[in-house]
Amino acid sequence: MIKKKRTIYLVGASSFIARHFYRLALDKGFEVRGFASTAKTIQLNQAIQVSLLPSSELAAAKPESDSVIVYAAHIGPSGGKVVDNLWHDDNMKLFSTVIKFSNKNNLSKLIFLSSGGTIYGEPESLPVNEDVQGNPISAYGKLKLEMENLLNSEIQNKESAIILRISNAYGPGQDSTRGQGLIDALIRATRLNSEIILFGDGTEARDYVHVSCVADAILKSIENTDFHGTLNIGSGTPQSNSQMVALVEELSGKKINIKWHPR
Repeated sequence: MIKKKRTIYLVGASSFIARHFYRLALDKGFEVRGFASTAKTIQLNQAIQVSLLPSSELAAAKPESDSVIVYAAHIGPSGGKVVDNLWHDDNMKLFSTVIKFSNKNNLSKLIFLSSGGTIYGEPESLPVNEDVQGNPISAYGKLKLEMENLLNSEIQNKESAIILRISNAYGPGQDSTRGQGLIDALIRATRLNSEIILFGDGTEARDYVHVSCVADAILKSIENTDFHGTLNIGSGTPQSNSQMVALVEELSGKKINIKWHPR
């Protein structure tokens, strides 16, 4: 008898991290149903089928109880402090719909990909553990924290809720035009011989994690039946902006035109 594949519902399947996780989950034998607001980046292979959001297909689905939903819907952080009401409300509405879908079908896990890189704001020291209270500065971080709170308050099966606070992910396929990711922006600057503006004196440190490690962490959170709660996903080793600039310059053999601006 052929064992039925476990199904993963992936909301936000066109995002940078989700695309890598999608490939990994398929390779590991899961059935993946992807939902995204755009299909332009979902050209991974012929096995992938993506429905565009908003979609009645998600609401009409009748998943098995061992199915999992991963929420990876992507909103590029702008660093701004003002949230457009429509931008905010649409995201909260979509996430609320996903939580209701999980509750209705009593899914085994709802995994929310949050942002350790923005939720903690500017902590006094690194690394930061999960017990540190969120203090986001950017609109993106504030939205992510609000979504975490919504999940924790509205999910009926508390042991099904998983929040992965992902630090600064980098790797193949990252879109440097969205203002995300110092590493990708530095690499792009070496290719285009363009100027890049960085704020501070170079000592500001961030935790960086390769996207393949993030995808693997998502998969492990699905496979580990006992795990639930909040977990930081990162390398655990912070790197300063100056260190990252020096590393990219060394590997590329090019000098990057950096303009340092005070905070």
